[in-house]
Amino acid sequence: MTIAVGEALLAVGPKAAVKEIEDAVVSNMQDWGKRYPHAGYGGSFRHWLKEKNPKPYGSYGNGSAMRVSAAGWLYDSIERTREVARTTGKAKRAVKKALIPGYGKNVQDGLRIQRKQLTIRFIRRRALAL
Repeated sequence: MTIAVGEALLAVGPKAAVKEIEDAVVSNMQDWGKRYPHAGYGGSFRHWLKEKNPKPYGSYGNGSAMRVSAAGWLYDSIERTREVARTTGKAKRAVKKALIPGYGKNVQDGLRIQRKQLTIRFIRRRALAL
């Protein structure tokens, strides 16, 4: 799915609006998931891959670092990098908060790790460009 997200972000370009990014990421993840249906996805994600009108679902959030990894290499400012990274998981988190009692308390650690990984990727890319 890392490739699917990266490919979607490249396709829409660095100036894409949030909705355009969300739509491209969902579409590309479904396309890649259909190409590789036995790649070890969780049950809920496998069902999501087949949805005609996919909506966020109550997953365990194991994919946040995967979703943001491409964003760390593609954008020229850390602010835009973080905005795009948030976009890849924003709707998913909102649904989880509504459906899962207590959701968000332990997830904050995962979001901190995601933000740290994203920042490290951004800094490495900038350093390698020097």
